[in-house]
Amino acid sequence: MSKSYSPKTPTILTLVGALLVGAVAAGVAAPSHAAESPSPNPVSGPLDAQFPYCSWWVETSTQNSNILYPDTSAAYWTMPFTIDDTSVITLRGYYPDARYFSLQVYDQSGQLDTSVGATGFTDYQLVPDAGSVNPWQSQDPYPSDGQTYSLTISSSAAKPTDATNWLSMPSSATGAIGWLMMRVYMPNDPPYPTSILGNVTSTESPPFDLVAKLLPTVTLTGASSETDTLPQCSSTQGAQLMTTTDAGRDLTTVLTTSESEGIFESRSVAGVKRSDVRDCTDDADGCTAESVDFVRPTNKQTPYPNADSAYIAASYTLERDEALVVMARIPTTPWNVGDGSVPTVWPQDSLEMRYVSFCSYRQQAPYPVVEVTVDGSTVWGCSTDVDIHSTDPDDVIVTIVTTPANKPEPSDVLGDFVWLPIDPKHASAPYVFAIRNMLPNASFAESATNIEKTDDAAAAAAVLRSYYPVAVICDVEALERLGPTECASAHHRSRICAASDGDADLTPKERAARLMACIKEIRAEEGEVEGIRHLAGCMLKQRSDCTGMSLARAKLREASLNRARLAHADLTNADLRDSALANAVLHNAVARGADLGGVKASALQAHNANLSEANFAKAVLDRASLVESNLSGASLNGARAVGSDLRGADLTGADLRGADLSGANLSGADLTGARLDGANLSGATVHDAAVDASQLASATTTAVDTSTIRPPTTCCKPTTSGVRDST
Repeated sequence: MSKSYSPKTPTILTLVGALLVGAVAAGVAAPSHAAESPSPNPVSGPLDAQFPYCSWWVETSTQNSNILYPDTSAAYWTMPFTIDDTSVITLRGYYPDARYFSLQVYDQSGQLDTSVGATGFTDYQLVPDAGSVNPWQSQDPYPSDGQTYSLTISSSAAKPTDATNWLSMPSSATGAIGWLMMRVYMPNDPPYPTSILGNVTSTESPPFDLVAKLLPTVTLTGASSETDTLPQCSSTQGAQLMTTTDAGRDLTTVLTTSESEGIFESRSVAGVKRSDVRDCTDDADGCTAESVDFVRPTNKQTPYPNADSAYIAASYTLERDEALVVMARIPTTPWNVGDGSVPTVWPQDSLEMRYVSFCSYRQQAPYPVVEVTVDGSTVWGCSTDVDIHSTDPDDVIVTIVTTPANKPEPSDVLGDFVWLPIDPKHASAPYVFAIRNMLPNASFAESATNIEKTDDAAAAAAVLRSYYPVAVICDVEALERLGPTECASAHHRSRICAASDGDADLTPKERAARLMACIKEIRAEEGEVEGIRHLAGCMLKQRSDCTGMSLARAKLREASLNRARLAHADLTNADLRDSALANAVLHNAVARGADLGGVKASALQAHNANLSEANFAKAVLDRASLVESNLSGASLNGARAVGSDLRGADLTGADLRGADLSGANLSGADLTGARLDGANLSGATVHDAAVDASQLASATTTAVDTSTIRPPTTCCKPTTSGVRDST
């Protein structure tokens, strides 16, 4: 389990005061102001005569303030500085023994000014001082003595010639002051060697308090080359500066007022009033469906963004006895290096990301992480990858969010899950579920940091692919009875049935009878598939949300599934013959061996889906998008897929005899061993497709440029059945 960093009881009740309780106390004694190379040990003493008077004005963490979507395993220290073209700021500090730390520079508005040069250093990038090692570049454990680094901040014109680690000062056009922030995530216990901490141990002070004892020293050098090492702010000095200086008031404004817009202030919060739910049986277009979509928020919506991290987040509301269920894969991280709170060599091929966390936040200023009391103990609404990890990177992590009273008991039906709370005093308020992706490996493409289009669920899903979370809202009772992948269907169907025929005036007994009659009718129409666990109400309705459902072997022949959302669904060996799937979404779905013969699936969207050995005979797939899907061994005999997008698709061993693929895009597709007798490829694009020339000769290829095709791969050979054989 990850370490728990409990907040201290605030001694000042105002929000500004709460921010300042954690402002750094005086640390280890060190030489007073001197012109020589600064010591990494902090200086204490009276305020300096020149701005910013002392270093590290304020600490922001759940130890002392709970604002702006904090991570409960992180702390941030911030200080201002004057922006000018002649001064130089020099930091000298100890590398902390922690999972992650970084130093970043911001302009006056709290944003990164990338127009002038580098704005930050992450732990592994910092070149160590002579005689020291960077723990993120060493296979050995953190040494028994402190390891140091130096960092310089200046304009490019004032950059010292011997500066090893240099950051650019923001442009003067952005304001008169800039901000320097140090972040530390998951510090070890203790976070520095005892040789420099002395006799103080973490049994007396939490790890973050010990980090705060040894923050980097800050030395100012003016145009005349005079140097001045700032004292480190005490809590009293920090409080004074935050309330009596323009910079302090500016920082307080950015951090604590409505001017700091939340992640979803401009978005409508998901959730549907039960009175607004309409009967989908006769009015599919009028149905209101709950949607819990994940997007990447814009950095402009949050001050002091971390350049190393990004969020995917979803807004939602819960009503009485409801749960949010989130299912997601997580990248590989160093959760099991030490206890997850130590440096690890970075980058390395086996690790896709440095750090992942799931957090539950109030969607109301000041945007705190949820904090509840359970059995007399504080429970925070964040879990780190130490808690949510899996030894199998393909596993799906299930997270359940409820009030403490509705927390499900462990069971075989639920399987392994992570629980996060919402506040029972604000149970119907809007909330945000956020997944933090920090410092992805450059080779890992499916990271939130790579989502360029913000506030757009489709853009997020296109980048994250199988790592895109599936989130549903369902009744706690159905969740405990049916498990996470099927409770949403029950919830959706119950709401449809309960809203039928205007039963608002019925007694509870009459309403229950009406509900059971509706369910009985659904079962009679669809039949029993795996008993009550089938719960296929969503199958009956257009625009249904069946995301993530387990529908293996389901019998859905002639079902109306136009616009259905079946991303990540399991349709293995399902019977979907002659069904309507126009505009349906099957991204990342698994439909191995499914029978889709005769389906009407124009404009079907199924990127990266597994459709191997599926039957699409005589199906209509005009304008369907099957980019990078696996159709190996599938039968498209007599199918029509005019204008379809099959870029990068795996069609090895597929049966395409008599199929109409005119105008289709097969760029990069693999048709090794595919049967093309009588197929129509007129006007199709086959650039870089792998295809047997003799098979291509048996198809109609009018207006097809075959000059850029490549030879077939050697994995497969055609068979009489059209299903591939391995050789």
